[in-house]
Amino acid sequence: MEIQRDLILKNFLVESEEGLSMMEQSILELELHSGDSEAIQSIFRVVHTMKGNASLLEIEGLLAFTHTAEDLLDQLRNGTLSVTPEIITLLLDLVDALRQMVAMAGQGKDETGPGAKDILARISHHLMSDGKTGKGPGQPTDGQRPLSNPEAAPAAGQRATDRAAGAD
Repeated sequence: MEIQRDLILKNFLVESEEGLSMMEQSILELELHSGDSEAIQSIFRVVHTMKGNASLLEIEGLLAFTHTAEDLLDQLRNGTLSVTPEIITLLLDLVDALRQMVAMAGQGKDETGPGAKDILARISHHLMSDGKTGKGPGQPTDGQRPLSNPEAAPAAGQRATDRAAGAD
């Protein structure tokens, strides 16, 4: 039984790296074309597949992490959450965290490090700001576009400025 799990884990590691490379490419496409629903769907499929594999291999930390990432991606897929520069940065950071967690799983470790915990908090912030888990303080109440005010908020503007400075 251990031999079969080792083979499944080895395949998981290879497939995860391939999927994360595709996910990263889709995020870059999404950055150029924020309304690209196929890019969002492609990102979701990678995370969903990783979640299923983590469940099969009983990698609980990765399972919980990908489940929360799916919640964010669901909001992007259904249009409740808009693609912003802040979301693009979060998704790219998500790829990095997934790479680290997959590598750790390959070493037999099931840990959610500080970087992954930070990403979970950032995802939670976005989910709360769209009304999914309740309204956070200072959240928009107009109901039309939940992220219209946060996009103009200093934190989002600061991030966009940081990105622009790094890109030039």
